[in-house]
Amino acid sequence: MEGKDKSIVELNGKVYAFFHEPFNASVDMDNLTMIHYYNIVGEIITIANLMNRVGNIKAEADNEVRVVKMTHRILEAKKSEYYRKTLTVDSGGKSKAPTVSAIEDAVVQNQEVRESQLNLFRVMKQAEVMDSLYWACKSKEMKLNQLSQNMAPSDFEKDILEESINGVIIKQQQKKF
Repeated sequence: MEGKDKSIVELNGKVYAFFHEPFNASVDMDNLTMIHYYNIVGEIITIANLMNRVGNIKAEADNEVRVVKMTHRILEAKKSEYYRKTLTVDSGGKSKAPTVSAIEDAVVQNQEVRESQLNLFRVMKQAEVMDSLYWACKSKEMKLNQLSQNMAPSDFEKDILEESINGVIIKQQQKKF
């Protein structure tokens, strides 16, 4: 589906493709997590969309952390092996293996390992920002659920305003009889 984001999920040998509208790349997090009481009905009917979108982005960020962690760990293992071999000293016909501490120090001081570690820290921070946004949206959802319990179905028809709320554009249409 053109113009839509796609998430692929493989479960029990089946492949599922889920399509959704792309989330705006520039988001005011304060505005997104605030409850707009003047359009409470709009908030209530769009909060599930917001939770889905933020949850999907959070899942992507968490996955990126796992991938970068794995890549970093592999790099560290390769560098450890390299230094274990290159730091071995031959003296008097005997090989003397480097200490664990000497190998660890060499790995930590390696420029490629340091850059990889900094990249890991960067993606971890991004995932933490998404986690914070997710929990702020979850708090908003719980508050809206409480507020919606006191509303009658007739409130939903008359009180909704046309606007973009929670990243969803709301438009009213005339009823067809």
